[in-house]
Amino acid sequence: MVGTDFDTDDDVDANDTGSYPSWTPIGGSYAAVFGGNGYTIGHLTHSPSGTMNFALFHAVSSTVRNLGLANVNIGGGAAA
Repeated sequence: MVGTDFDTDDDVDANDTGSYPSWTPIGGSYAAVFGGNGYTIGHLTHSPSGTMNFALFHAVSSTVRNLGLANVNIGGGAAA
């Protein structure tokens, strides 16, 4: 995904991920434009153990625009 622009064309419901218990950040280093086109990522859950860090993107060195978040639940753990 590095260097590749991406535009969403619909809302993303993280409940649709089925058995996955938490979100995995996008990419290793996202260096392009992520266009949300006014859509929303919803029901995003992340409850890591052993870490206090969380991100939608692992690293961003460009632009994220017109992207909404709704019903997001972020938990934290103690850093080891």
